[in-house]
Amino acid sequence: MAAPGGISASDVSRASIAFGIGLTRPRGPAEGPVAPTASAGRLRDDVDGDSFEPSTEIANTLTPEQEREVEQLKQRDREVRAHEQAHLAAAGGLALSGAVYQYRRGPDGNQYAVGGSVAIDVSKGATPEETIRKAAQAKAAALAPADPSSADLRVAAKADRLAAEARAELARGRDEDDDDGERDVVSTGRGDPEGGAGIADRSHPLGVVIDVRA
Repeated sequence: MAAPGGISASDVSRASIAFGIGLTRPRGPAEGPVAPTASAGRLRDDVDGDSFEPSTEIANTLTPEQEREVEQLKQRDREVRAHEQAHLAAAGGLALSGAVYQYRRGPDGNQYAVGGSVAIDVSKGATPEETIRKAAQAKAAALAPADPSSADLRVAAKADRLAAEARAELARGRDEDDDDGERDVVSTGRGDPEGGAGIADRSHPLGVVIDVRA
């Protein structure tokens, strides 16, 4: 896919990240940048929107150059939609919105998706285990398209960092539990848990009667 674009923050309170492909002009297989035409309109956003059918009258008056641009826009539209739908399918319950598309009006009067994004919840879970599960799903959603963008790769890296922090938190918790257990053994006063004085004490209990009569 041509030049994926940026990443945008969404729903800061839920630490969500929107990722998708950016607003780039399409390129043909052997074409340079497509120059804007007089009929090209401004970009507009739409959620899960569909392209409009072109006007027959306009379509019949296109120049060869404009027809090539329309074909490139159609290809871009298909790529954008497939990319964002792959994110949505993998995100599942972590998706905070449907796909949001940015449109450009082609010389045929039709609106074509040229960029898009999907907002994904990448906040911490209630427990480290939940955070690890959420991070794994967020990473899978970021890398779901066949051609992840640089923004998608940044989201995947963020998910990896989130999971690493959660695993470190789990490890600290286990260390603290082990330390607490060791202190409990020492505080009982019943000897070395590895064997020795404590075992000897238990094998020779107090109160043994010793006969000292000669």
